[in-house]
Amino acid sequence: MGFTEGRNGIVEPLLDEIAELILKENSYWDGSATELASLVKVEVQPHVITRKLNVLAGRLYAEHGIYFRSERTHVGRKLRFWKDVTDKA
Repeated sequence: MGFTEGRNGIVEPLLDEIAELILKENSYWDGSATELASLVKVEVQPHVITRKLNVLAGRLYAEHGIYFRSERTHVGRKLRFWKDVTDKA
């Protein structure tokens, strides 16, 4: 799989890995940053994933049509991804 290059020319393989995961998981995934780190083929620490995604959420949507949300629950932090499945006319 080739990596998507952003408008600024910076390649971010994490976004492509997340897009592949979301497509495999029927357009939705939620879990912890630790769970996500174990599923993607990018070597990155869980706390770095959350920081990167907070910055790159707009790019994840623009390039892959995937929304991202980070939530804090009584159990801990949860990451949530879902694919925009609406038809854009």
